[in-house]
Amino acid sequence: MRFTLSKLSTAISFASVVSIAGVSPYALANTQVTTLEKTKLSANKRVESKSQTEIDSVSVSSNLMQDINDVADYIPGVDVASMGRFGNNGFNIRGMEGDRIAITVDGLTQGETLDPPSFAPYEYFRASRNSTEIEHMKAIQIVKGANSVTSGSGSLGGAVMFTTMSASDLLDGDENQTRGYFKFGYDERDEQAQGTIAVANKFGGLETLLMYTKRQGSESSNHSGNPDTTGASREKPDPLDFNSDALLFKTQYQFNDVHELGFVVENDDNLSQVENLSRVSSSIQRRFSDDEQNRARYGVFYYLTLDTVAFDELEVRFDYQDMFTSGVTNMHYAACLEYSPSYQCLALGEAYLRQEQRELTQQTSTLAFDFSKQLVTGQMRHDIVYGTSFETRELENNMWDHRYNGLTTDSGYQQLRRPLADGTTHYPIKDANFIPQTDVAIWNVYLRDSVTVTDALTLAAGLRYDDYSYQPEFDQYFTNDQGLVKDVDMNAFTWQLSANYEITPNHSVIVDLGTGFRAPSVEQVYYGSRGATVDDWQLVPNYDLKPESAFNMELGYQWQNDNGRVRVSVFDSEYTDFIDNVTYTRDLATPTTKRVYDPSCGCYKQMEVTTDDYQRPENIGEARVQGVELDALYRFNNGLELRAAYTHSEGEYDNGDPMLTVSPDSAVVSVGYDSQSLWRVMAQVRHQAEKKASDAYTTNAQGEQVQATDFLSDTSTVVDLIANFDITDNMVINIAARNLFDEEYYNWQRIRFVSEGSGGFRGGVANDGIKRYSEPGRSVSANINVRF
Repeated sequence: MRFTLSKLSTAISFASVVSIAGVSPYALANTQVTTLEKTKLSANKRVESKSQTEIDSVSVSSNLMQDINDVADYIPGVDVASMGRFGNNGFNIRGMEGDRIAITVDGLTQGETLDPPSFAPYEYFRASRNSTEIEHMKAIQIVKGANSVTSGSGSLGGAVMFTTMSASDLLDGDENQTRGYFKFGYDERDEQAQGTIAVANKFGGLETLLMYTKRQGSESSNHSGNPDTTGASREKPDPLDFNSDALLFKTQYQFNDVHELGFVVENDDNLSQVENLSRVSSSIQRRFSDDEQNRARYGVFYYLTLDTVAFDELEVRFDYQDMFTSGVTNMHYAACLEYSPSYQCLALGEAYLRQEQRELTQQTSTLAFDFSKQLVTGQMRHDIVYGTSFETRELENNMWDHRYNGLTTDSGYQQLRRPLADGTTHYPIKDANFIPQTDVAIWNVYLRDSVTVTDALTLAAGLRYDDYSYQPEFDQYFTNDQGLVKDVDMNAFTWQLSANYEITPNHSVIVDLGTGFRAPSVEQVYYGSRGATVDDWQLVPNYDLKPESAFNMELGYQWQNDNGRVRVSVFDSEYTDFIDNVTYTRDLATPTTKRVYDPSCGCYKQMEVTTDDYQRPENIGEARVQGVELDALYRFNNGLELRAAYTHSEGEYDNGDPMLTVSPDSAVVSVGYDSQSLWRVMAQVRHQAEKKASDAYTTNAQGEQVQATDFLSDTSTVVDLIANFDITDNMVINIAARNLFDEEYYNWQRIRFVSEGSGGFRGGVANDGIKRYSEPGRSVSANINVRF
């Protein structure tokens, strides 16, 4: 029987649009009321989009943000895509998520996912796009809407662009100096302790920054539940311990007003151990895992400031990035020795230690040239940015199967039932890889121009061309005996056009048109095509595959004065060429016997077949997302501030089915007060509408509408309280009480992946097991910042 968390009733809610609705008064005290955003171009910065939120380091600290989940909590219409045990997979913006959202750090793309849907329920391995240490970021820009001209592949629903700190962000003035800060914090939600130290130095033309952040914690708590149960009915999150170490080193030397050279190093190491109590079953007596995510980056950058015909500024940047994801799943496993006619296990063998080890390495080298030029022709001013970049990316996937005689690694490896072709007689064995080792070559060229026509009118336009080439390599772990796997080439052309017109000094309108694309991942190109034989094709690559594409239209209006603003915008995004697998059938030259699953008995049988079903990725999917966003802010002269924001989105595929990835309506309303001296306080209300059954179904082959998920999220209203205290000129204490009234609620983007089940290999929840996916109840967090 299907279980829902809600009575499917109507709900109206409010959410945000351009700026962060929940920024604390501490951050607001140092921020001017923003004017209607205009395109800003420079050699080393992205275009500032009209639907953009920028969160600076002060906001991160004063709002006690620990990760991208906290960032998304304060921006209606933006969520985080969940990958369960393996954490987060980037952002969800306007219903697009995962690789369909561009993520960059200092302009460097943050890899791609490896997450075959058929293996996801087992949760042995799901390689996400590695997260970054937000404490080391000067700014986080979240752009809504398609615009690959500025962000490249993946910018279908939007982009998230991280910019790392520099020494100048901590220094004050041009004189020689040493400054820095240390920060300690604790968050009750996951018992997380954080420590950061940052030191910046300036000596002559040399500026140097060193930052280090350490985090330790446990699983994120839920609202409530019985902690003593195991299996699918478990009501508390599985126990988890995590440790992360992040390092940022950046140094740059300004030789003179013309030349500047710099070097940057980033290193993020994340380790976690999970005790999977929710997957305990009769055959899996214990399951525990050791996971690792590492990202290392080394970069050199050079700035040339020179007034020439071709450019005023030139930035040359070379970056090398190594991203590594590993998942080791350990199980005390007892195999079934005897089955009933209905395929029920009648007798289990002796338990032994079984390990599933999965790894993905992504190595990227990027060389980029960015030029900027300002031209004045009559009354018009052109801010032009153009450039090109070259990128090589190598992906390598490895998988091993370890099986021991007993429950410990020193019990020795089991003997194989039969020797392998290479003579191997015992475990471990290397499994066939999900994807072949693949080299991806990418290059692009772009041009953007922001034209100030008059004081009231600004136009912006951009063009970009991208070229992709995929070259797989084969070995015994990804064979290509049938010659089905070959090189794949593709390209994409995108454009952007916008106009910003100030009707009066207080009233403005914006029209924004933009296109985006996403090149297919290596998984989409090659997964499943391994080991094809003459009578068994599983997935055949499509050499005519095209990038997915998007077209976004947006119209905005803004009123503003010295104390506040109100902005409303409507958008319409059309998506085409979504990649999905299509099933084909071919006749076999000679009938053959195959092991075929028979649903009548729940078992596999040997049957003679004359045809072979196989799949091929095709550009067949189309979708459309429409919505409205509202943002309002007003600051009174007595230190009081009011802010409200609202977002509503609707999305459906070309067959009329709703898009499950679109979040319910949401709102953020806050009231803040700044004493103008030693303290600030803000109360914030976050509201989310329910996810209705009418927005969560699919149409099957018989034309019937069937529920697409086992659970729906209910309406929720959560109140947070944040306070900032200036103890001295150089010491600040920030305190937050989240979910002040202890509301029990669920996040749609998290529970839509949860299904009913009996635990074990494929997981799932039973009885009240859904409780372990509820959001944390009332909690307190605090940090102290000391500058020196």
